[in-house]
Amino acid sequence: MKKSFVFKSSQCTGCRACELACSMHHRKIFDPNVSSIHINKVEDGFEIVINNMKSGQRLACDLCGNEGKEKQCVKYCSPLFKKELEKYFDIMVGGNTEKDGGESI
Repeated sequence: MKKSFVFKSSQCTGCRACELACSMHHRKIFDPNVSSIHINKVEDGFEIVINNMKSGQRLACDLCGNEGKEKQCVKYCSPLFKKELEKYFDIMVGGNTEKDGGESI
C-alpha cells in the first residue's frame, strides 16, 4: 500500500476547508495538522496530498466510512473543485494514478 497519493490541480482554490472537515471527522477538532488530506501551494496551482497511512499526527484516510456516502472533504470542497477531488478518490481507490496525473508515494 502506498503511503500517500499526490495530485496537482489548477482548479483547487486552496481554501483548505477539506483539511478542516477531515480533522473534524477524525478528532472532532478543527486542526489541519491531523487531517488525512493536505493542500500545498505550488507554482501552477495546488498539490493535494491524501494520506493512505498514518504519518506523524496525520491519520490515514478512511474515506469517511462512518459518515455515510459522502466524504467530508468533498462535501465541503469548493464547487469549482468538488468533481475533480471526487475523481482523485476514485483513482486512489482504484489504484490507477499514472493515467490521470496522480502520483503514489
